[in-house]
Parts: sequence; structure tokens; C-alpha cells
Amino acid sequence: MLRFWVKGSSRSTQANITVSKIANGEETVIGYFPGTFGTEWTEYTVIVNDITPNLQVQLTTSDCNIGTGTLYIDDISLTYF
Repeated sequence: MLRFWVKGSSRSTQANITVSKIANGEETVIGYFPGTFGTEWTEYTVIVNDITPNLQVQLTTSDCNIGTGTLYIDDISLTYF
């Protein structure tokens, strides 16, 4: 399970966050969080569900509206269970 916290620098920071896993050279989107992020920290969780050796997890942002503020991502953790 992947967990991370997100907030914006203003009440209306606009961006999209995409979470992907890369296994054996193949990238698969496993989470997508579009929208407006406020100034309070909010936790997001994504089920990874993959035991591939050397698995990579990638967070990317897109469609960031520069005029709406900065997007912060913090405290990223990946737990196997």
C-alpha cells in the first residue's frame, strides 16, 4: 500500500497527480487524483498489489496551473502486507 500526503500553497492549487507502478519495464497507472488541493494536509492511499522484484512506484503531476500556487507531496510510504 502506498500512502502520501498532499497540500497546496493556496486554497485553490490546481494539479493532477498520477501514481504508476513499473514492473518488468511495463508501466501501469494505479491511481489518479485530479483537482484542487487546499492548504490542509490530506492523506491519499493507493493499493499497489504487486510483488514483482525491483518494482518501481512513480508519482507525477500534470496540468499544474502555475497561477494557483505550489503543490507539496510529503511523507511517502510503501508498505508490503
